[in-house]
Amino acid sequence: MLRVNEIFRSIQGEGVLTGQPMTFLRLFGCNLDCKYCDTDYSRKTGSNCEELSVKEITTRIKGLPTRKGNWVCVTGGEPLVQEEELGKLVNFLTLDGIRVTIETNGSFPIPTWSKRIASWNADIKCPSSGMGGKSLDDWFYLTPFDQVKFVVSDRTDLIFVGKALERNRTRTSTILVSPCIDLLPNGDMSRKSKEWLPAVASFCVEMNIIFSLQIHKVIWGGKRGV
Repeated sequence: MLRVNEIFRSIQGEGVLTGQPMTFLRLFGCNLDCKYCDTDYSRKTGSNCEELSVKEITTRIKGLPTRKGNWVCVTGGEPLVQEEELGKLVNFLTLDGIRVTIETNGSFPIPTWSKRIASWNADIKCPSSGMGGKSLDDWFYLTPFDQVKFVVSDRTDLIFVGKALERNRTRTSTILVSPCIDLLPNGDMSRKSKEWLPAVASFCVEMNIIFSLQIHKVIWGGKRGV
C-alpha cells in the first residue's frame, strides 16, 4: 500500500520536461521540513491522504488521459519515504510503456531500481531551506536526462551552488537552478521575486547551467491539482 495525497493531470511546470503533459501522483509524507515548502498538505499529520494498492493507483492513473508513451510524475512529499512499494508501482507502469519521472529531495540513497526511471529530478537542498547539507552528492552522477535542481532564495544559496558544482566537477546529471518565488494574494509575483529572477538568470549564464522557472506557479499561482 502507498499513502497517496492526490492524482491529477496537468503539464510539468519545471525542469527539462517543462510544458510536457503528464499525470501527477503526489505521495504523502516527507523526512525533511523545508522553510519554503509549498506542499505542506502532503506531509503534515491530519492532511487528507488515502492508502491505495499499486493496482488501485495504476487504475486511477489509466482513468486519466494516460496512455502508453505518456509521462507520470511521482512527487511529494518525498516519494522515497515509501521506496519499496514505489518500486513495485514503477515496475507496473513501465511494463505498460508509461514513462516515469520522480521528484526527490536527494536525501535518500539512489534505489536499486533507479534505471527504470526515465528522468530523476533531485532537489539538492540549499541553506535557505533550513535543510542544507541533507542531500547526497550521488545524485550528481546519473544520466544527462536525470536532473539535479537547486532552489535558490538568496546570494548565500548561489555560493552554495557554486561550491557544490566545484566539488562535483565530473558530474553527469543535468544541472538546473530555480529561483524561489513569492506569490501575492492575487497570484502575481512579489517585487522582490521579480528582482531576483535576473540575478539568478545571470548566475546560470555565468555557470553555463539551466535556469528553471516554476511556470505552474506563474500560470495558476498556489492552486492545487493543476
